[in-house]
Amino acid sequence: MAKLARGRDPLGGLVLACLLLIISGFPNFPDHFELKSCGKIPGFPTDLCFLPPANGKDRFIVTQKDGFVFLVEDCVVKATPFLDLRDRVNDHHDRGLSACAVHPDWNSNRFVFFLYTYENNIDDREGPKTAQVTRFKTDARGTQALKNSLTVILGSVTGSGCANIPITRDVMCTESFTHANGGLTWDPEKHLLVTIGDGGGNGADNLAIRAQQIDSLNGKLLRVDINGRGVQGNPFMRQGVAATANRAKVWGLGCRNPWRVVYDDVLKVPLVAEVGWSTWEEMNPVRAGFNMGWPCWEARTRNGGFSNFPECQAFNAGNGPGTRFDPVVFWNHAEGAAASALLRISSANSNWPAADQDWIYYTDYVFGWMRRARLNQNLQLIDVQKFAKDLGGPVSMKASPSKEIHYISLAAREVRKILHVPNTNPPEVEFINPPDGAQGVEYTTSIKITISKNVLFGSLNNGFTMRQGGNNNGPFIDGKLSFDQSEDIATFVPSQPLRTNTQYTITLTGLKDEAGRIMTNNFRSSFKTGTGFSTYFSDLEWLNVKNGVGPMEKDLSNGKGSPRDGTTIAIRGEMFEKGVGMNPSASVSVIVPTACKKLAGTVGIDDAVTKLDDGRSIVQVLHRFNGIQRVLLTSGVMTRVSDGVSFNLDVQPGATVTLTAEITGLNQRINRNRVSWGDMVFRCGSSIKAAPRVISFTPAVGQTNVNVQKDPEIKFSEPIDPTSVLVGIKFRDSAGNTVPFQPRFAESASRVVLGTGQLEFNSQYSIVVGEAVRGADGQRIQNGRTASFTTVQPPPSGLLVKVEQLKILESNGRTDYTFGNLRSLKVLKEGMKGVMKTFNRGIELKAPKLVKYNVQGCQSMWAQVGIEGRVDALDANAKLEFLLDSKVVKTMFLTGSTLAQNAFVPIGGKSVLGIRASINGDNPFDFEYVALGGARLNCNGEVRYLGALVPRIGRGPGYYANRAWNGGLISVRTQPPAGSLVNYKSGLTQHAQSSIRFELPGRCSKFISKVGVSYLSQNYGEMMFVAKGAVGATSTCPTQIMTGGDGPALLQCPMLGASNLLLNVLPGKQGVKHDLGVWGDAVVDCEATALNPECSLDDLPTEFVIGQRITYGGKCLNHKGQRMQIVKHCFEVPLHHCDPNCHTHMFTKGCNTLQNSFTVPDHGQTFSFEVKLTACTDAAGRFCDTVSKSIEPKLRKVAVTSNQAGFTVTADSRTGPGPLEIDAVVGALITVSAPRVQKGKTFARWEHNPSLGNTFTVRVRDQAVQQQTYSAEYR
Repeated sequence: MAKLARGRDPLGGLVLACLLLIISGFPNFPDHFELKSCGKIPGFPTDLCFLPPANGKDRFIVTQKDGFVFLVEDCVVKATPFLDLRDRVNDHHDRGLSACAVHPDWNSNRFVFFLYTYENNIDDREGPKTAQVTRFKTDARGTQALKNSLTVILGSVTGSGCANIPITRDVMCTESFTHANGGLTWDPEKHLLVTIGDGGGNGADNLAIRAQQIDSLNGKLLRVDINGRGVQGNPFMRQGVAATANRAKVWGLGCRNPWRVVYDDVLKVPLVAEVGWSTWEEMNPVRAGFNMGWPCWEARTRNGGFSNFPECQAFNAGNGPGTRFDPVVFWNHAEGAAASALLRISSANSNWPAADQDWIYYTDYVFGWMRRARLNQNLQLIDVQKFAKDLGGPVSMKASPSKEIHYISLAAREVRKILHVPNTNPPEVEFINPPDGAQGVEYTTSIKITISKNVLFGSLNNGFTMRQGGNNNGPFIDGKLSFDQSEDIATFVPSQPLRTNTQYTITLTGLKDEAGRIMTNNFRSSFKTGTGFSTYFSDLEWLNVKNGVGPMEKDLSNGKGSPRDGTTIAIRGEMFEKGVGMNPSASVSVIVPTACKKLAGTVGIDDAVTKLDDGRSIVQVLHRFNGIQRVLLTSGVMTRVSDGVSFNLDVQPGATVTLTAEITGLNQRINRNRVSWGDMVFRCGSSIKAAPRVISFTPAVGQTNVNVQKDPEIKFSEPIDPTSVLVGIKFRDSAGNTVPFQPRFAESASRVVLGTGQLEFNSQYSIVVGEAVRGADGQRIQNGRTASFTTVQPPPSGLLVKVEQLKILESNGRTDYTFGNLRSLKVLKEGMKGVMKTFNRGIELKAPKLVKYNVQGCQSMWAQVGIEGRVDALDANAKLEFLLDSKVVKTMFLTGSTLAQNAFVPIGGKSVLGIRASINGDNPFDFEYVALGGARLNCNGEVRYLGALVPRIGRGPGYYANRAWNGGLISVRTQPPAGSLVNYKSGLTQHAQSSIRFELPGRCSKFISKVGVSYLSQNYGEMMFVAKGAVGATSTCPTQIMTGGDGPALLQCPMLGASNLLLNVLPGKQGVKHDLGVWGDAVVDCEATALNPECSLDDLPTEFVIGQRITYGGKCLNHKGQRMQIVKHCFEVPLHHCDPNCHTHMFTKGCNTLQNSFTVPDHGQTFSFEVKLTACTDAAGRFCDTVSKSIEPKLRKVAVTSNQAGFTVTADSRTGPGPLEIDAVVGALITVSAPRVQKGKTFARWEHNPSLGNTFTVRVRDQAVQQQTYSAEYR
């Protein structure tokens, strides 16, 4: 897989410029490894350090360049910073917080250490500075560093650089913006190893000589104790040298920019990643006193610029300080430009396979690769292998307690795990160039085959054949076969040009991976040549050669003055086997060969140039034919950070083409201005055709709301060379950062899919297709294109919040809205009336109502009864009673959904007939209209209609009529309706001409509701429903005018970006009398924490002493901002301590209270309390909030010693040689002891109180003098 360009100098250049230089494609590891993200960091992460696990899960701190330190637990970045050092850190350019170290005995001392550039004057950020190593204590659980525990252990002398400070003082100078801080780690004796840069600039800075001065801390590997003092075994800590002297702290010297240091348990030495100058990067094992030679030497190259310094003259003569060490692992800037992370990986710190263990793994920050080396005990190099690439700016690598390897990708701003996951798939061919079926292929072509994984070269060599003809039976083609394991690409170069207009067939069989898995299907592909060919510029005769210094180089970058002293041409990470290397002011010409009409290539400042703003050259391509000169190409000013310029130019056979390069800046060093022309090739004959072009982008240009899981695609007019895709296609986010991608190919490679895994939500991306993209036949794309698109907003997590759970901000108009009223939350389905029978005569009663008729001489009464058919209230519920002489003789129960019934009442000589309609149940009486269709009396054969009679009207608020309630004919339903009522269990009813505004509980995506006219409004209901997202984002979602017969409708309205929900019901033509609207099952789709409460604790003391009474309390507000009931509050007070291992006890807990208290016990060890308040808004415990505060112990130091050096003493639970010092809680009762007899001496007395025995107890005092000391006397 090819490279995607970016970077140089760890965190150097302006960080953004450095990021633009990092070569960062899709991470590419061997087949049996994969990456897992383990925490995205908001800024620029620099280092990670593991704390002891908590609850069986790994946790670590991550330093950020600006001074923030984050805690990551189980790959989750905690929101609360572990430490904020921004007020102490200067992070200009290469400076900043670079390293951390957690003490190996953290369980007992809780120490963490940091290395950073100290900010002494915020108004002069770019001025000279100094650096510091500081020590902090954490709280008992290791969740935060206590800022008031800060102790400076190195760099106590600060200022604006060291111009007025002797180098012998405790000062680490940083006059330049670079070569500042390095790394921190521990050796087996628990001494702190510290690397510090020379503090000088990128050029030939005289300050670099401090690396050879043993009384300066700059340019050194230091070895100190936890107080910053030199320790025994350091090479320059000899008799008479104080432990506080600078030379007493030095372990190794001669370092330029030693970015990282780790300890190698196999070689028993520290390993240092040393960022080089103009040519070399190094990975050095450093024994005591090793002198790596900087600035007198760079790797194994003498640095002439410092030859006149006495320190370098002494070093070159073998009289320099320490022992000269010539690097054994080093690499040229054509391969990498910034040594960074390194680590020995073994069975002790990883679960990797045995074949991948016992190697020293090291990385290059700029080129993004990882390699591995083996050294013997004599520090001689045994083997070096490529391992991985496109790591995205690796700056730190550590192993976790659970044996998982982690590294920081600065480009991705995340911590990643490198996991061993076996790839059991057999190898297969992914792509071949020329593609299968290609026509008109150049007869000078080579064959490139991309394979799915690493294979054994023997199987490739045995299984590959290329033959003339299409039936695989023609003559074999001779040539050279090679395999790039880092790219998984096989290349076959025919030894002679192929025949024109001829078919060729490639077969590949029996491919075998390292585990012996054999490819499943044999591979076969054919293509046909044309009459076109290519010839390289560098292979032609050069004319009129002019070069700034030394000879112009063929197929190499320009060196320093000798022929063939350059390196492989590299422009922004892309390597070129062919080309021209020159030093401005320079020019070279060739005659365009016959039949050649195109010149293609890439030009830029070579990667061998080290400084970011160096280069500063302008290049041109000139064309002269028949005395007429044209300028085909003019670049802008190019520097080391500039992208290479790819071109595809029209030329005339027989013309003179000249390449030129000119310097634009003054006093530019020649070795900083290397211009390289990569793969300059003339395309000739039939290969001259229309250049490939972009047909379309998916997503389309300017598209919004793009699915984050949809990989972008580019459709080309013809197949594309896969090796050119990662170089020629730039995929960037809105900040300009490169987005790594893994290309996939379809449709014979004419469609390229940019596999990214998943994009970020609500982000803008751009895809630039540059002229470095080539067709499968080598023709470069003409006039690249750019497309941008924006991804969709992040979706909430699917929590549906009911409107009745929302906080009402205001309501306007009629305010008699109700929530969750099961009677009113009903809407008629469309077509609800069924089949009705109408009567010209009859009576109608609206319950409750009683009417009486005189029925003397009549024998019976008959009617067809039911709820009035034109009433759409299906849950109307009435009781109809017939009375004779005030006695009930017949009762009927009627509902809006029952059909009409016949009512026959024999009168039997009675004189008064009563008919009484009453409400059955608890419904209001709006819709209980009881119809008695055709109601009539049979009186001796005469029919008398009740509607023609004048009854006696009884009491009650209802009414009586001989017509229907709406003035029409009386009707009853005789056939069932087509549907039924739609019932909603939750929601809102709202009258027309009103609005209600709710506050949304956090981020919500949409409002969803069924809407309709309440059945209570009957057919009179006529209204429009409007939902609106407001404040922050506006979206208005209305319905059509709806009536009672329309049935319910679904209304959805986007809420992304809104903080309010506004619901309106607008009246129709009938006015507002009957317009009651229903928002049925109305919900808002919101994030999971939307209903969480918000809790806060009352003020607590920051420290405690034994016996102190501590009162704690707090309150919680629900998501509506209302104070929650105390029955939902629960307090917990866990007790934490870490001696010898971190663990927790539940000290006390309780619920249903606003306040409580406890007395601090004498726990017997250093411990701390945490007060936690938890509240939930639901019984299931889904929507909760927990807040906590720590209370730390007030500590004083207790020291126990004796008058005999090294005698054993005991302070509380710790025993060891005196002087023994512990931290103890004020007020604690501790035991102090000394053995009665040891080493022939007998305990005599305690110096402070001779009357005490050899063991006594004492309380720790809170005194101005911070230490209690007890000394035992032996005789």
